Amino acid sequence: MAYRYEQPQFTVAVVAKRVVPVLSARLATFLNVQPGVLKTYSELTYIVQQSLVEKVQFKLPDSSPADLNVVGFAGTVVKQFSSKEEGAHRIWTVTLDKPTAGEVVIGLDFEQAIQESITEYTPAIAT
Repeated sequence: MAYRYEQPQFTVAVVAKRVVPVLSARLATFLNVQPGVLKTYSELTYIVQQSLVEKVQFKLPDSSPADLNVVGFAGTVVKQFSSKEEGAHRIWTVTLDKPTAGEVVIGLDFEQAIQESITEYTPAIAT
């Protein structure tokens, strides 16, 4: 008895789509007000779900300094960061060293000269 096996032709259609990440964020800001200077430290914690992100953004008022320090915490490594002015805000883009999911923690600090008047500071997270 002999058997013969014929392999039929199969085709598969594949569609690849990038899944949009779901982001949530927490912000903690610590202010140290001294005569003539405002020292600010903020910690942004992004929770990234369903996908990976390579960049995150936040915005500050245009009255904030253009020179600030951005660092990563808890396993987050900052590759580079830059800003651009848009209206009454400065939007900061932080590029991570690799696509990341889960928790992304970024710290930023800066000093700002202030006059003896009322100064408003309202950090916001860009979506």
